[in-house]
Amino acid sequence: MTDSQPPENDYVNSERYDGLRRNSVTQLAWAIESSVGQFKLILARCNYARERDRLISKLQEICQVEIRVLAVQQSHRTLYTAIQSEFGEEKPACVMVVGLESVQNLSVMLTSANQVREEFRKNFPFPLVLWINDEIYKQLIQFAPDLESWATTRNFAIATVELIDFLQQTAAHFFNNHLNINLEICPEIKSAWQDLQSSGQILEGELKANCLFLLGLVENFHKNLDSAIEYYHQSLVFWRSTNNLERQGERLRHITISYYDKARKSQFFFVYTEPAQRKQFFEFLGECLNVLSVKVILSLRVDYIHYLLECNDLPSLKIIGNDILSNNVLYKLGNFSPADAKLIIQRLTENANFHLEPALVEEMVLDLAGELGEVRPIELQVVGAQLQTENITTLAEYQQRGTKDELVKRYLDEVVNDCGEENHQAADILLYLLTDDKGTRPLKTRAELERDLIPYLSQIPPTPLKKGGLVSLTPFLRGSPQAGGSKTPFLRRSPQAGGSEARAE
Repeated sequence: MTDSQPPENDYVNSERYDGLRRNSVTQLAWAIESSVGQFKLILARCNYARERDRLISKLQEICQVEIRVLAVQQSHRTLYTAIQSEFGEEKPACVMVVGLESVQNLSVMLTSANQVREEFRKNFPFPLVLWINDEIYKQLIQFAPDLESWATTRNFAIATVELIDFLQQTAAHFFNNHLNINLEICPEIKSAWQDLQSSGQILEGELKANCLFLLGLVENFHKNLDSAIEYYHQSLVFWRSTNNLERQGERLRHITISYYDKARKSQFFFVYTEPAQRKQFFEFLGECLNVLSVKVILSLRVDYIHYLLECNDLPSLKIIGNDILSNNVLYKLGNFSPADAKLIIQRLTENANFHLEPALVEEMVLDLAGELGEVRPIELQVVGAQLQTENITTLAEYQQRGTKDELVKRYLDEVVNDCGEENHQAADILLYLLTDDKGTRPLKTRAELERDLIPYLSQIPPTPLKKGGLVSLTPFLRGSPQAGGSKTPFLRRSPQAGGSEARAE
């Protein structure tokens, strides 16, 4: 049940709202004091952590009994055991629970609480106050309806002026690198926006642009990239009208990043095969190039470069002379020279605090360069990762453990083992199919891999063809631009031979 529901218009009048807030706090304090010694469930609804903390402090000041606060942790699997383990045999006068919004599997916790609700009543003879936001309240009704029916609900909204202040401060903190977008702040941003919309408050200018940008960050956090890009773009429209290049640059970098994530996850040019589907991206690319503070980097396989010609005649590409394939724009990322490979290893190991003996670096680069005299990026990545996995830091350890070929073989062994013992044979076959008779790694679609697997279906279970199965467990072998066209002789041998020897061939 719900009581003391604030009138809708109280968002607007801050002075009147403060009076209602004091009244609600006083009523909650009275409800706590009158329930000491018996179980009583109280839901305190507040969408904003900062406001919630202020209210708790005020309650601790005015309440005649001691209020204990329990912050739920990710390690707490159930609400009942979290309270029980915190207080044991102790019987506090009142317990307030915060942090439910940070629980990733909240539905499981709420379902469990609903199932053992009688245990709350039997073993917790004190008022229990759960601080929840609107989203948690919806889940509580869905997953713990019986427990919710026991509760008295108190609502704590905040005034319009405070909502605006919250959004302005949140945007300022983000742009000053004092805020990370996380699971806790996202619902607060959405709630503030929705509360402002419900209040009839009209947002304009910089405030609206900042709100839209924050909504884009929220959508991006939840991997809703299309929505994120749309919010970013709406924010960008305002800053263009003000000719504020700094703000335009900030917005465009975030849009660029979102577009990059979308392209990377979907292999943009591979999935969007029709020119009309790619037009929006190309138009956006042209807009970015016209903001001098923004640098755009596209990482493409050689066999995809010709797609860029589709945008070459766009008016916005005049800034690069409508010549996107010129030497001033197009740069080849090929193999590393031995000297460059050593510098890269030095920088990577310094950043990872993983120091390698200089003699080991010399020997490893010599092995990787081989007769070609160049180091392939994918091989450097694989060997380097295995060195770190096995904690090989000296030349003696490197020579003792089998050098480059053995490291590559063990790396592939680990990939196959991660697929599960029942899938070892299927993984070997997939590795075999990811190369051709010439020893190169041509790009193959999922459909092509499934087609090529058909002759081997009598030897392997059907599970590798399921969505999210083995194909997705070998991303470093599929769609990696660095790996395109490189020789992979250690993968090519008849899969019937099986085992790590076949993978290392």
